[in-house]
Amino acid sequence: GVVGTGRNIRFKEYYESIGVPYYNVDVCDPESFKVLDQYQFDAAVVFATMMPSNVPKTSDDDDTPEYYKVNVLGTLNVLEYCRKHGVNKIISFGTRFDCRLYDSKTVITEETPLNYSFTDDHAAFVMSNNAKWDVMRYYNEKYGMSNVYFRIPTIFGVGPHGGFHKDGVYRKSGLQIFIDKASKGEPIEVYGDPETQKDLLYVKDLNLGIKNALEKPESRGFYNIGYDVNFKLPDIVKAIVEVFSPSNAVSTITQRLDIPNNGGFPIMDMSKLKRDIGFEPAYSDIVDIMQDYKYELDRGLYTKLFNVQ
Repeated sequence: GVVGTGRNIRFKEYYESIGVPYYNVDVCDPESFKVLDQYQFDAAVVFATMMPSNVPKTSDDDDTPEYYKVNVLGTLNVLEYCRKHGVNKIISFGTRFDCRLYDSKTVITEETPLNYSFTDDHAAFVMSNNAKWDVMRYYNEKYGMSNVYFRIPTIFGVGPHGGFHKDGVYRKSGLQIFIDKASKGEPIEVYGDPETQKDLLYVKDLNLGIKNALEKPESRGFYNIGYDVNFKLPDIVKAIVEVFSPSNAVSTITQRLDIPNNGGFPIMDMSKLKRDIGFEPAYSDIVDIMQDYKYELDRGLYTKLFNVQ
């Protein structure tokens, strides 16, 4: 069985309506974990994180301590609870921003030296995630746990992903801009080099990777998770137009070479994940991803849960 935890009342109402217990637990408050003592768990999946895309800022105060409080101390609280209660595995997540400064032709393995900026808005997020993996590995080595840390790319799915905060300022995501324009049949401009490649992972494939890791108790360690190739930006836009544009008002696409884009990301090597966990994604075709995304958008469950349009 599954027990859900968090602080979202809509999640609690939904999960309890389908027979899944849901409790208000805060990773930063070990006392809140006591409500879970009534259960025996095999593993814990820890999505709780502080990340810059979700954090508005109204001052120039440095919030690095908050990142360490949630991402490191919060993870330590979960690890120690699990250790004391005989739970041998937690699964949690880090960011491919730890290798952001490599060019888009570089293939990143789990052994590639980290290469990230200490000055952009992701610095505290990256540093705290690196420390998160350190404490998870510490519990693996010292206490014989089998913790799994997934380095993830951009996660795409219905939910609060249509916008993000950049340097504390909210802005609509490029994918959301394309979807909004395609849905109205409006012209779309794609900026920069048409060979620019973007990394993203459909949320259902992330869930599949988690399921694979849970089904293999021996799985442990650091894993990249994503697809074998990144997606070219024009191909993403073509897929969005194919799926979202009305048949009587198909968006035109214009490539604007004169306006630079934000660049691409390195490719993450998936061989270790496939070898150890048997991961085979279900949605690696960009059109399939967009079709399923639209299906879930129309179904309305997740827009209601996340209170988004």
